[in-house]
Amino acid sequence: KKEARGSMDEDLIKFSQTNLSDVKNLKGFQELISSTSAKKLSKLLRKRCENADGNPSELMKAILIGTSKENSHSESEERNEEMREEMVLNVMELLESGILVDSKANSMIGLLLVELDSFTDSFSIELSEKIVFTLETFEEYGEYNGNSLSFLSKTFGTISKMEEGWTKKSAFVKRMLE
Repeated sequence: KKEARGSMDEDLIKFSQTNLSDVKNLKGFQELISSTSAKKLSKLLRKRCENADGNPSELMKAILIGTSKENSHSESEERNEEMREEMVLNVMELLESGILVDSKANSMIGLLLVELDSFTDSFSIELSEKIVFTLETFEEYGEYNGNSLSFLSKTFGTISKMEEGWTKKSAFVKRMLE
């Protein structure tokens, strides 16, 4: 079983390094990730962060392309959106824990800042809540590297553009706008 997992990890990495605008490569990658859980992808992403030669942004970009609405079938759209959201939240944890650092962190932050517009408004609220919670939590312990702050202005910008009804539904948004 370990050999099969290693092989799948290798296949995911191999596909993430190919040109996913080639339909054949994209289809192969989509088949592979459709049979992979977000938890397994998160573990692989973490390995890419910890490996000196690993490129986590390359893998994350492939995951985002392979699970985007434009590349999803209607029956897999909801699962793909959940996976995308879970992977972004995982990246936030890697950034804040100090596992994803330096040029790898900068590359990932740049990638996600571009991609955040493709997520739902409700995810922007959730992500903002998690960032503020992280700030509040780390303030108590005196340890915070500030990487997630890069996303706060982007998510707040998205939230501020939402219809009035959305802002009224979120206690978090009310608290932040006061």
